[in-house]
Amino acid sequence: MQMGWPLPKRKDWIEKLAKVVGRPVHTIYFQGRRQDLPIHSVSVDFPKYRLDNGRTRSAQAAYLAKRPELPSDLFDKDAESETAQKAQHEILKNMLGGGEKDLLKFFSDQEQMQPFILTDVGFVLNGNRRLCAFREIGKFDNIDVVILPPADERELDRLEALYQLTEDIKEPYSWTARAYMLRVRKTEHQFNAAQLSAIYRLPESEVEELLAMLSLAEEYLDDRGKSNQYEVVDDDEFAFRQLLKARNKLSDEQTKNAVQELAFCVIEKWDEGRLYAVIPKIPECLPEIRVAIEQQFPSPPIIKTSEAASLLGLKKVTVDPITSVLSLPENRDAVREILADVLEAAAEKKREQKRGSRVIARLNKAQDLLAGALADWDKTADLKPITAKLIEIASTLDSLRKKLNGKDPN
Repeated sequence: MQMGWPLPKRKDWIEKLAKVVGRPVHTIYFQGRRQDLPIHSVSVDFPKYRLDNGRTRSAQAAYLAKRPELPSDLFDKDAESETAQKAQHEILKNMLGGGEKDLLKFFSDQEQMQPFILTDVGFVLNGNRRLCAFREIGKFDNIDVVILPPADERELDRLEALYQLTEDIKEPYSWTARAYMLRVRKTEHQFNAAQLSAIYRLPESEVEELLAMLSLAEEYLDDRGKSNQYEVVDDDEFAFRQLLKARNKLSDEQTKNAVQELAFCVIEKWDEGRLYAVIPKIPECLPEIRVAIEQQFPSPPIIKTSEAASLLGLKKVTVDPITSVLSLPENRDAVREILADVLEAAAEKKREQKRGSRVIARLNKAQDLLAGALADWDKTADLKPITAKLIEIASTLDSLRKKLNGKDPN
């Protein structure tokens, strides 16, 4: 299977297509204006995948992480490379979806409905996954395309974003893919957060949050020896979002790091509830967690020199015991047990406080009702039922006093 014609042959063919008149058109909004671009039929082997595709940037990093024998710049050095194009095809093939959004199944029963959008030199700006599906199915010898006028990368990014945000049979981006794409656009194409917000229709705060979450996820993956394997954390978006919020509420860097290490520990493995609900509780219970860890793992303080300390004019710093304990993988199961116990104890304490609050609320209500009864006292009322009710109330009060004094085992 050929992954795109060579560049000279593509250019020559595009020049010939430009001379063809009377073709139907496809309308797009590009370079600040409406443009009617002629639709042409080309071989399915003609286009090349755009390697700078927002959807696949994190997947490319993961692909290379699992194949250390490949050059680290495989997807950056030469977009014409057949090796890179075949690798991109493999990545896209893994993104063809399943169920209702299975592109192989969908296009096996359907014809092409929308033209592929190609750059002026024949790279696919929109429709990379569809092209992969077409090539895999094998029933499409020719495909409909439109050729964009010459444009810079920033203009192409804007148009790609517009198409990728359109809902049809598109598979949703993973959060790591969205965040990685935003970072590439920011660092390589010099978009600022406000511009990315406008292009991708995200609040500016969400752009900044996704970028910060990605940095935390990469710290976690590096620490676990899984650098760039973003699929490992694709299901942990809310966990990293809660971790970021927890860190932002803290001012002390050592406390931030301790909370982060404990959060990483539960992200790695946790069977005691939803992660996004557990992580916010870690800072609340950190003193108790710290005491429990130090009791189970007693050791003298670890002192070490750090680059950060040197910059501050300090020679040595004390390593947080939590960080020290969690640096050894064999300790993490025990720390998770400690966390589960401490968090459950804290939850039970809150439940007891809530029960106590309910008791006070009901006593206050009872007091108000009794005061109202006293105010409404009528000398002509039948005293027999009133006397019976007061005896019943006195019995209840006696039972409450016994509980208060610890004499009632129930």
